[in-house]
Amino acid sequence: EIYTLSLHDALPILAYLINFTKTGAAIKWVLNAQGAQAATWNELNTPITKDLAGAIQIVDMVQCKLSAYMFTTEDMLALGPQWVDRYVRAVLADSMSAGLETGMVDGNGLKCPIGMTRNFAGSLDPSTGYARKSAVSVLTFDPTTYGNLVSTLATDGNTNRQRAVPRVLLVVNPIDYFTKVMPATTVLTPMGTYVGNVLPYPTDIVQSVGVPSGHAVLGIASKYFMGVGTGRGGKLEYSDDYKFVEDLRTYKIKFYGMGRPYDINAFLYLDISNLTPVFPTLNTLNP
Repeated sequence: EIYTLSLHDALPILAYLINFTKTGAAIKWVLNAQGAQAATWNELNTPITKDLAGAIQIVDMVQCKLSAYMFTTEDMLALGPQWVDRYVRAVLADSMSAGLETGMVDGNGLKCPIGMTRNFAGSLDPSTGYARKSAVSVLTFDPTTYGNLVSTLATDGNTNRQRAVPRVLLVVNPIDYFTKVMPATTVLTPMGTYVGNVLPYPTDIVQSVGVPSGHAVLGIASKYFMGVGTGRGGKLEYSDDYKFVEDLRTYKIKFYGMGRPYDINAFLYLDISNLTPVFPTLNTLNP
């Protein structure tokens, strides 16, 4: 017999910020390539004169499968079924979480999602997929530098129209967070206490193993689309039939999905290898 479990608790934190949409196996993604167009005002009893020029972009997105399996002996389950079963499920759920996160952040588009780091406006190499975007070198997170970065996100990459950016997402790998981003975003207050993750604009900082070392991703979380065929948390099953003679139970986990950014300007690829720590600025006034 095969049992199906929900794995919502196994999702990476990044998955809770991304636009997940339940879809079928084959997706045709319809985008408005013209962007938002403003209607016109006029007095009552006048003709409607605003003609919206529609432009539709069709993107084919065939889903791929993220999966893994693991064996455990029936003897071990007989001796301690509860903790062994929990251990196997935790290992598989962790593998799915890491795979899903890496695909959304840095997937090359070959039988996997197109990641935030990838230049999908360029050509698709049949061997290596889409190349990474050219990394923008960032030396400091001061207001001017950070504002210029966010201003790039404020232009829709499909239509070149301006858009509001109420909040941004900064994705960085765990090592770089503690060695580069934390020193650059932690300030000492006059009270002698430290305040962390201080940035000039509202930002969600997420640690992800999918980000290449020395780099980070800055973008608009809602501008990443992930179409899923299974439940959002995937599906975990087990069976005692496959390795019956070997006395092994087989666990497997799988997730169907395909994702990509809405437009090329939705995410920036940053080079933070030379990011400098923040230092307090002191202004002196002559009496």
